[in-house]
Amino acid sequence: MAKMYSFGRGLGAAMRAVRLRKVLEWGPGRSTVQILADKNVESILCFEHNPNWYEKYKTISIDTRVALCFQQDLDLYVKTPTGLFDLIFIDGRKREECLTRSLLLSQNEGIVIIHDAERVRYHPFIQQWPNYIWSPEKEVAVMSYSIETIRRWREEYGC
Repeated sequence: MAKMYSFGRGLGAAMRAVRLRKVLEWGPGRSTVQILADKNVESILCFEHNPNWYEKYKTISIDTRVALCFQQDLDLYVKTPTGLFDLIFIDGRKREECLTRSLLLSQNEGIVIIHDAERVRYHPFIQQWPNYIWSPEKEVAVMSYSIETIRRWREEYGC
């Protein structure tokens, strides 16, 4: 398993590779704080299923750009988000289903990141994307409809 918060470098590269306006997160936390540092971000829609984590991260929603949604029903947790997003960050439950759902929610030039991508059970869901790449340590995988977005991420990541 990847170290806690090992996603930071990959997320930072994604934030530089695409222009962020609308962000979706399954599993808010430190990633939310990192994304909020980008002043161009207009909105972050976060879904959390765990009541303890939800309570912990309610303070993030003080920032008016954050909409923190609590959803214990894991099917609704995956199915509720609608719209198109520039960045989708997956670090919560039902990651396989979130990867599949993100195919419908990502902008054409958008970017999707999954944390703990070294877990073999995620690989078929990552590979359903037309363009994808793992970080060298495999702690994150990055997916996009655009090969140019993947190229920019690689350049920003330095691999």
